[in-house]
Amino acid sequence: MTLDGVSDGRIECLLRNAGHECALSWYAPFTWLLPADLPKGLYDLHVSDGARQGTAPNSVCVRRRTGSGFTVAHVTDPHLGSMTPDGDTTRNVQSAERLVRYLNDLAPDFVCLTGDLISRYGPDKAPLPAAVIHQAARRAREVLGQLRVPVFVTRGNHDVAFPASRAAWLEYMGGPAAGPDDYTFDYNSVRFVFLDAFVHYDPDTGAVLRRGHTPQQIEWLRTCMARPGVNQRVLVTHNDVRNRLTELATELALAAILYGHTGRPRWEGSTVAEGTLNGHTPPHQCRLLRFDHGHMQTEVTNWREV
Repeated sequence: MTLDGVSDGRIECLLRNAGHECALSWYAPFTWLLPADLPKGLYDLHVSDGARQGTAPNSVCVRRRTGSGFTVAHVTDPHLGSMTPDGDTTRNVQSAERLVRYLNDLAPDFVCLTGDLISRYGPDKAPLPAAVIHQAARRAREVLGQLRVPVFVTRGNHDVAFPASRAAWLEYMGGPAAGPDDYTFDYNSVRFVFLDAFVHYDPDTGAVLRRGHTPQQIEWLRTCMARPGVNQRVLVTHNDVRNRLTELATELALAAILYGHTGRPRWEGSTVAEGTLNGHTPPHQCRLLRFDHGHMQTEVTNWREV
């Protein structure tokens, strides 16, 4: 959610969930002071500057935490809307809903989803109709809305492949209307940087028109990673679409690269402290990352029985 042009002055905010509501104000730079008795959980964020307003569902998480340890679940490529030869587009939706139930029971601190929430083509590799893409993006929003923990998403090549894909993504998932959707945050002395690996295709020929990890993105990545204040750095991206990230791994002192896109290993031989971690685990599995006191451990868990 964005309110373009707001750089200073007063912004009215409202946090709201099923049982509680909290009115806030912020002044640039962005600062909040939450009431100590505000119940934990996910809240919708409603923002207004008097003339304009916007809403971001489940975008604020209030929690009580002590200690430095935390857990991240890494999943990727649900491809909602994938069409089987007989025209069925529901199979991957049902699988994603089972995964969401598993993650809610597991209750990690947050989820990293490394792209390809939807699909851009059917069994014959022809672009899906705009209506099918639109429905898949809507279902992706609905399925993710069932999560009771925060989820951070980076876009994949399927998600914003065509003009119809980009319009549907903007409507249901948000983000900038043009350009890459890169962002970063620090959590308990670990920096997570989400680098948009977008690819735009010609809907008639399938040719690549433009793709992410531009020089400007790489410089932004270098700047983010160079800032002090953390003891580990994690890069989250869908795929190395320009084959630039391997050579940067040593320079950026990465603890891990989280990615998706392909079941084949990527970035073999790159100098990453804990590893390049593919989210394409076997069916009905996801990867857990446990951070504690400067160390990271990984585990693949099975949610087949959920």
